[in-house]
Amino acid sequence: FLLSELILFTLQRRSDYDFTRYAIAAMDRRIERFIKEQGLADKKALLEALIEGDEQCIQSLIQTLTVTYTRFFRDTDYFQLLNDEVLPQLKAYPSIRVWCMACSSGEEVYSLAVLLDGIGILGKTRIIATDINTRALAIASNGAYELSRLDELKNSFRDLKLPADKTLLDYIDISEQHQQFQFSNKLRKACKFTEHNLVLDGSLGSFHLICCRNVLIYLKPEEQDRVTRELIVPSLELGGYLMLGEAENLKTNEHLLDITKLDLGRNIYRNSAGDYNFD
Repeated sequence: FLLSELILFTLQRRSDYDFTRYAIAAMDRRIERFIKEQGLADKKALLEALIEGDEQCIQSLIQTLTVTYTRFFRDTDYFQLLNDEVLPQLKAYPSIRVWCMACSSGEEVYSLAVLLDGIGILGKTRIIATDINTRALAIASNGAYELSRLDELKNSFRDLKLPADKTLLDYIDISEQHQQFQFSNKLRKACKFTEHNLVLDGSLGSFHLICCRNVLIYLKPEEQDRVTRELIVPSLELGGYLMLGEAENLKTNEHLLDITKLDLGRNIYRNSAGDYNFD
């Protein structure tokens, strides 16, 4: 991994992006994919391009390193639990703030917005969705996706047990001419997409629900701990909920973080205290 580490260090010097805190194995796989896609000879050739300040190469590599896999209603049972057990608990609040971290191109954000509308609280909810990939954020802000992905959305929507009076057509507009579908203006207005780096940037405020799925696993263990302790948990409202990915279990640190894992079979936590003492 030595050459990959040098590539990440050089990229840090040439840009505002610091990937040296990410798990090197995951970054190495993405670097290898980038080299293949760009038709470069090897890692040395990539390193030389970065050292020489090849701006196109730098920006393309950043986009490759920050792209994450996502889809609509990913892991349907998570969203079913949110719909049945978590979101109803937020109804009592006069206004609701949600933070979707590492939102990529917005599929999870709009999936969540559909649920919020289904239980009648989207109108008083503000969803802040963040990522470091500016190209993905542009797609997310537009809320339009290729028509070839409609079956993916339809199948996931069908698998969820949602109010019978809601259909998928309540939430999307289909354009055969442009071969795409777009989420409704109502959903898009509830979501604000903005650039944010979990590793370097601070909190955006206090939130009743934070979704941070399948991003911590890409960080080094010590960085996972720091980001959780210094950014994620302090950004939770008292009684707020945290939703993590399947491989991001915080069980060993719960007593230090003042959060409690709910007995729902998934990595969903609740903030159980207002004071944060990490000494």
